Amino acid sequence: YKNNRGEFDAKEPQHYMFLDLGQSCYTACVVTFVQGKLQVKSVRFDRQLGGRDFDKKIAEHYAAIHKEKTGDDVMSNPKAYIKMMAGAEKSKKDISPKGVTNSTCNVECIMNDKDFSGRMSLEEFEAMCAPLIERLEAPITQALEDAGITAADLSGTEIVGGASRIQ
Repeated sequence: YKNNRGEFDAKEPQHYMFLDLGQSCYTACVVTFVQGKLQVKSVRFDRQLGGRDFDKKIAEHYAAIHKEKTGDDVMSNPKAYIKMMAGAEKSKKDISPKGVTNSTCNVECIMNDKDFSGRMSLEEFEAMCAPLIERLEAPITQALEDAGITAADLSGTEIVGGASRIQ
C-alpha cells in the first residue's frame, strides 16, 4: 500500500530494516526496495533471545520473593514453574506500556496450597533485563555491516513480534 501512495522512488533504492523480537528468537533483516522489487541484503539473528527470556528473568525474581516468604522453591516444581512463568508473562505485558511503573503478579495455589502475590517496579525490570537488552544491538550492527550500509542510509525500520512491546 505504501507504493500506491508514492512512498517508494523508482530511481533510488530504499533500505529498510525489519526487527522481529518474538517469543523464542530475535532477527534483524536489511532489505532494499526498488519499484516492483525487493532484495534481502542481510539477515542476522540471536536464536537464544526472545520474549521467553524476559519472562524467565521475571519468574526468577518472583520465585525469589516467594521462596523468601514461604521457603517453597517454585522453580524446582514443574507445575509451579509453569504457573509462575504464566504470571511472569502477564506481569511483563502489564509493565510494557509507556507510563506504567509497577506490575503485580498474583498466582493462586502455586505450590503446597499457597498463593503467590508479588510486585515489580519498572526500575527492577530494567535492571534484571539489562543483559538481555544489550544483546539486541549486535544483530543490528552485524546486519548493517553485512548489507554494506549505515543506520543513516535506512529509510525506515519496522519492528514486529510479540516481545517487541517491551519498553
